[in-house]
Amino acid sequence: MNTQHTTALTRDLSNRVLDYNSRPLTSSLAVFSAMALTAFGQQLPEPLLYFPLDEASGATAAVDKTGNGYDGVVVNSVTFGEEGAPGGASPSGAAQFTNGILNIPTFDVPLLLGNRDGAGAGDAVSYTMAAWIKPDAASLSGDRFFVGQSSQGIHNGLRNNGRLHQAHWANDHYGDTLLNATDWVHATFVYDGEADLGTIYLNGVEDGVPTSKAGPNGSGNLIVGGRQGNNGGGGGESWYNGLIDEFAVWDSVLTQEQITALAEGALPFSTATGDDLDSDGMDDGWETAIGLDPEVDDSGEDPDNDGLTNLEEWNSGENSTNPLKSDSDKDDLTDGAERNTHATNPNKADSDDDGLNDGAEIAANTLPLNPDSDDDEIPDGYEVDNELNPLLASDAGQDADNDGSLNLEEFKRGTDLNVQDTDGDGLFDGVESGTGTFVSVTDTGTDPLNADTDNDAPEGRRRTHCGDRSIQS
Repeated sequence: MNTQHTTALTRDLSNRVLDYNSRPLTSSLAVFSAMALTAFGQQLPEPLLYFPLDEASGATAAVDKTGNGYDGVVVNSVTFGEEGAPGGASPSGAAQFTNGILNIPTFDVPLLLGNRDGAGAGDAVSYTMAAWIKPDAASLSGDRFFVGQSSQGIHNGLRNNGRLHQAHWANDHYGDTLLNATDWVHATFVYDGEADLGTIYLNGVEDGVPTSKAGPNGSGNLIVGGRQGNNGGGGGESWYNGLIDEFAVWDSVLTQEQITALAEGALPFSTATGDDLDSDGMDDGWETAIGLDPEVDDSGEDPDNDGLTNLEEWNSGENSTNPLKSDSDKDDLTDGAERNTHATNPNKADSDDDGLNDGAEIAANTLPLNPDSDDDEIPDGYEVDNELNPLLASDAGQDADNDGSLNLEEFKRGTDLNVQDTDGDGLFDGVESGTGTFVSVTDTGTDPLNADTDNDAPEGRRRTHCGDRSIQS
């Protein structure tokens, strides 16, 4: 493969959609003061609490952007200034938790989210809690909770070897998926207080079966990063270690569509106020939050020299880009180049979701808005990862590892096109047809992704001249 196709081909995923044709209209500002409008047209109710977790390194508290005053105070080790979730609404920042918590003393859990014993708001209150997380390896074993309260009650996080877990000091249940320490994921916990039903979502999709559970018991305030906040001298216990970004809490059940939108990068809470006192066409709340001056008409300025004015970066509030960062999605293309030259999404590093960020596609002459530039049914990112040429359709019909299975077939079946025997059972991938019926040594019917297709272990198998194989004949 030509080196021009491999240079600077990096992976960076994000999932937001931008309307490039929007015109800045002051009359539209008020729309954003009550609801956050997602990329899919879903309206999100205003959360009780929203931490973007984009504070500067050295900060000692996380600021609640809703204005409700539920700020989180750092106890022990929580470090800001980390790289955020690339698919989140604010990928520029995240917090690293290492045996530390954010204590939120003003967020009274029984008062705001209820209690099964009828205290506070009663036993029929619902909630939705959502965050982007990237756990450290230490969080993939034992009890590792990233939402809790002062005493007993809610403890949502990771348990059972890295599965998402929801519990209220009883009625525990788990997701089905084992997480890893490599990938950012979007986790959502929903409790329907009327139906007494808990549901876990991973990346916007139900993970496991919704489970009956009573409301939270316990007492005290909400904490992030552990559980039992009164323990350990006020530092909690069973800490989650890893990155957290975009943490939000609602006192309602969000719909499947709204949860999916969050996992696709929707903003949980809009900072817009509906005010534009300097008449510059930009919302004052957005200007303040982003670092512009809401009392000065700076709409025509371009402080980050990315080719877009501040007004164009605001873009009527439609997933606005950052006017102080020339490359909002960190894909090696300026926001201006993406919007005005390439028609790519300046808020999404990989506009076509093919595994290559937009800047890498431009550098390699692949198509950043087409996941399969050469129309060979293999995504560009997969081709680059496996040393194929994303601009050469004929390589789909080649056999890179000479195992009798063509590259396209290996992609579709999930086998490794650079390894002749993906499952290490002594049979080349090409002869393992996966039909379940043995025909011959060149069509074994076995599964190329399972070394023991019939689950009989080594006993009862016959050794043939081709090696030790999972073949009954």
